[in-house]
Amino acid sequence: MSTARRFGTALLVVVVCVVVDRVTKDLAIKYLVGAAPIEYLGGLVTLQHTENLGAFLGMGARLPASIRTLMGIGVPIVLVMGSAWYVITTPQITVAQLISLACLIGGGIGNLIDRIWNNGAVTDFMMFGLGPLHTGILNVADIAVT
Repeated sequence: MSTARRFGTALLVVVVCVVVDRVTKDLAIKYLVGAAPIEYLGGLVTLQHTENLGAFLGMGARLPASIRTLMGIGVPIVLVMGSAWYVITTPQITVAQLISLACLIGGGIGNLIDRIWNNGAVTDFMMFGLGPLHTGILNVADIAVT
């Protein structure tokens, strides 16, 4: 795959991830802040707004602000830039690898935007569950990264 094609494909996936993440977070803020959790499909999907100062599942939320900033902004910037460099400079990358890395980049950018605009916090609003098993509250960027 040519560099231009790799770049174009990755850019399209990244932009879609960032736009969908931003739109859904804005909708969550508009409709879910202060509202009771909303369950769909018998609790399979729950919508509930929360602001996450930590990393995955809120880990590190109680760390000093300087450490949270490094974890939440510094490390993701390095990972996003490294992933982007790899995508652009690796001619033998497969389509599956390209799309996976572009989702990682798009999700990383989506949460970085939140952290920068929202004083270090990320807007989370979805939870998935089946019986006693459930995820933490997350967002579209988290799904893209995963």
